[in-house]
Amino acid sequence: MRALIWIVLLFALAVGFSLAGKFDTGYAVLVYPPYRIELSLTLFVIVFLLLLVVGHVFFRLASATLRLPETVRAYRNQQRVEAARGALENATTALLEARYERAEKLAREALNLDPAPWQAALIAAQAAHEVRAYTRRDDYLAQAERLAPAQEMALRVTRARYLLDEQRAQEALLDIQRAMQLDPKHGGLQKLELRAQQQLKN
Repeated sequence: MRALIWIVLLFALAVGFSLAGKFDTGYAVLVYPPYRIELSLTLFVIVFLLLLVVGHVFFRLASATLRLPETVRAYRNQQRVEAARGALENATTALLEARYERAEKLAREALNLDPAPWQAALIAAQAAHEVRAYTRRDDYLAQAERLAPAQEMALRVTRARYLLDEQRAQEALLDIQRAMQLDPKHGGLQKLELRAQQQLKN
């Protein structure tokens, strides 16, 4: 639309200068010894405007060419982010549907993208835990910790639940107590601690 407006304006200017040329007796002289060029003032203005337009287009093209690598890089990053988001959503859906192998596969796909969503590591860990693949589960937990060290609460609570499922209450208590230091008012942690103490016959 903008290009069409510019074209209409240029044609309007050309027509205007053509009409003005009929009444304009002025002229411009370009001298570069031994050459001498005489142009009507109207033609000189038209040529000058055309040169401005060509120069503007040239610089726009040059600028776009110089920015091309950055544009391509930003586009690819956006594509990776969208792919990771889609894989994470599909992995979450598969986990809720109890399709654990599919959930782990989709979460692993999300983890292979850059930037990798740390939640994908926890989804993969949950899926692996459900099928008793504890070694893979622990690897996913370690990956989540590397990706999001600031999410210590989520990681501690998740690991504590897994350890309690394996009847490893003493190890689970370490994560529960650390989580309690982070948030003493977390009611869910008290339930986890009670479960751990019951397993230990306390």
